[in-house]
Amino acid sequence: MNSWYHIKKIFHDQKLMVAILFVFLMFFQFMFSWIAFESAMGAMLETYIQFLPKMIVNLLELQTGGPAFASQMLAFGYSHPLILTAVFAMLINLAARYIAGESENHTFDLLLVRPVSRTRIVSNVFLVQLSVTALLSISMFAGTVLGKIIFDINIALSRYALAVLTGFFFFNGIGSMALLISTYSFEKGKAVARSVGLIVFLFFYHTIFKMWTSMNDLLYISYFQIYVPGRIVGGLDDWRVKSLIAALVTIACFLAAVHRFRYRDL
Repeated sequence: MNSWYHIKKIFHDQKLMVAILFVFLMFFQFMFSWIAFESAMGAMLETYIQFLPKMIVNLLELQTGGPAFASQMLAFGYSHPLILTAVFAMLINLAARYIAGESENHTFDLLLVRPVSRTRIVSNVFLVQLSVTALLSISMFAGTVLGKIIFDINIALSRYALAVLTGFFFFNGIGSMALLISTYSFEKGKAVARSVGLIVFLFFYHTIFKMWTSMNDLLYISYFQIYVPGRIVGGLDDWRVKSLIAALVTIACFLAAVHRFRYRDL
């Protein structure tokens, strides 16, 4: 079993789930285009948000009462909790199943008797994560493009493309964190639980300091602040800086995962 075969095997195992997520994310973003620009639900949501507490509005990053609301609403679809949960679950599953899960099932021996090094095993899983994230990012943007074409929406697609690109780096950072955690775990369930625990902690931290304006200065050390699509679409955040930070986190976690896996027991 060479390295390429290992990658093909992972893709073969996950092809159905990736296909389902691809269609779901594209359809979700298409529906958000309809809700934000064509449906009466958009106006209803704007009215409803105006009555929410200030701290909740701060968390949503939606500015009501102006022409930018629909564009921000469309961008919010990229970071909707359903979207985040779906992509996180996919990346965590890849890391947990093909690192910790292989240890739990004692199937790494089948890989290591072939010309596949420990470094290559981790790299293969990481490459699959990158590829899956790229596919899912394309699907989200495709949903926006489809909505623009069908509903003739007047939006700057280039701004949404930058938001999706930033999301690509952001999601890869989460995937590499899950990969690192999996190299410290010998059971798939524990790897999943630890990865979910880390994400919940990061999101809880972000939420607390986002809701209280007096604590907004602490958001600069929040990983979730990297990916706020509405601010990127509105030109309020520099997508280059956000993407660079996420890329550095990704590389650091990946290198740490490779080092850990090379010297751990199987």
